[in-house]
Amino acid sequence: MAATRSVLLFLAATCALVGAVRLPSFIGSGMVLQRNVPARLFGWETVANKVTISFLGQQFVATPDAQGWWNVSLPPQPNSGPYEIDITPSIGASIKLTDVVFGDVVVCSGQSNMELGIIATVDQAATLAAASQYSNNIRVLQVANLDSYGNVSSPQLDFTVSQPWARSSASNLPYFSALCYFYAVELLKTEVSPIAYFGLIDSSWGGTLMEPWMDPDSLHACGEGDFSSTTSQGNTNTDFTLPSFLRTPQPHPKRKSDNQASGPSAKREVGGVPSKPSTLFNSMIAPLVRTPIRTVLWYQGESNAGNPVAYARCFPSFIVGWRRQWYQGTGGSTDPDLPFVFVQISSWPSLDNGMIATQRWAQMAALSLPKVGMAVSADLGDPASPFHPIHPPWKAEVARRVSISALNVVYGNTQYPRFGPKLTQVYVDDWSVSWGDYHLGFGSGVCGAGSGFLCLGIRLVFDEPLNITSTYGLNYGYPSGFELFDRTGNVFQPATLTTILNENTVQLNATWVWYGSNGRPTVLRYAWHDYPSMFLFNGDGQPVPPFNASLV
Repeated sequence: MAATRSVLLFLAATCALVGAVRLPSFIGSGMVLQRNVPARLFGWETVANKVTISFLGQQFVATPDAQGWWNVSLPPQPNSGPYEIDITPSIGASIKLTDVVFGDVVVCSGQSNMELGIIATVDQAATLAAASQYSNNIRVLQVANLDSYGNVSSPQLDFTVSQPWARSSASNLPYFSALCYFYAVELLKTEVSPIAYFGLIDSSWGGTLMEPWMDPDSLHACGEGDFSSTTSQGNTNTDFTLPSFLRTPQPHPKRKSDNQASGPSAKREVGGVPSKPSTLFNSMIAPLVRTPIRTVLWYQGESNAGNPVAYARCFPSFIVGWRRQWYQGTGGSTDPDLPFVFVQISSWPSLDNGMIATQRWAQMAALSLPKVGMAVSADLGDPASPFHPIHPPWKAEVARRVSISALNVVYGNTQYPRFGPKLTQVYVDDWSVSWGDYHLGFGSGVCGAGSGFLCLGIRLVFDEPLNITSTYGLNYGYPSGFELFDRTGNVFQPATLTTILNENTVQLNATWVWYGSNGRPTVLRYAWHDYPSMFLFNGDGQPVPPFNASLV
């Protein structure tokens, strides 16, 4: 029934627009165009032989091709607006776009952690009540989830929207991506961020693998034409279809376009989660690649946790592919190294079989690329959350961490880290060399000759000062978050976090128990659990990401 309704809406809209200029669903009044680069407008006109666009006293003429497709570029504009744009065909009625501004356009994509709206966060009532204070600065657009998108085999020029361009308000934000919205709020509060306007595009779908979001060339480049079959376990066990009361937005009493679905089914039609490679790229991303943007925010990976090796290989390829698509699609008006900031996935306290921890490692492969940032969320899972621990309810805090990374990779402020404090050096000594009587085991004779114990002093040096703190979540795994293991990888023992020395140096005391031929410990790991203990943070509250460090 839902699919039939969509077809009828499309046919009705098409009949009404015969002989008239038509615009894609993401070009309209209230929109944000990317500042400081040529802005692109495009659409269809099958009757007129030219289309004239009037903007700031200038006229720009486009000639439709054989399929009626036309496009023009407007001169670059700084943070500014609102403006009016008149689009006039040589035959037929014109269109006036109003309240158009220039700022930064952000595409927010991924699975449920990106899709979850403000109603699935803490302090939702206060957030919605305050939305009007950003009504001028934050504009939002949301792409609908239609069953048909799971079978789209070629790139499209348009999609259906569940929320056309609109100003931030309590009425249109409950089901809009909370992370996407809070990101803009955080940057607007930051004096070092030069943004007056944000255009936020929410194109996400809960439970999805990465493959449907990848273009075919990127899949081929990473050697995976279709690896969805090998990740089915991850898709089943590490993400959930959102409860119906979270997935069904209220009808929006806004203007309607030919691609705006209406009523309760606007965000999602009844049906399964798309899994075919490239289908969501073709249907929900490809229409946008002709529009210059500033940033992509990405929160996905839970559904691919069953195959972290493939994800580590293909995640960088995915980013490179989107960058290529936007650079070519906008004729060079989008940065060839389009900034990406992704969220390292959160926690799963009842699982703890290493699948989530290993997937976090796989995600970090993308940090080898320029202008890629990461926000850590492993300490933000909430076992008592009605939305499942893998969905942090503190999305404002996730967004704050994303915005700090963005200040570096998007806005070039290198005083902020791309992905939190970085381990730079590791020093390992037997207790008698480095710590003497200070070692916790010495006083009881534990570390004596022939005792069966090896006592180590380990110093970790980071690239910035740290604090020992824990604000969110609970303490799972080993209390300090640190573990040692031997060359076989089978023997794990905790290390004690003692103190912070000289601000950026962490001291650990470790008592290693000899087990036959296991030898000395060879690797130290931190926060390497599906629900880890995390205590190391920088001055901005950015956690030290999970890591493995060699001790040999």
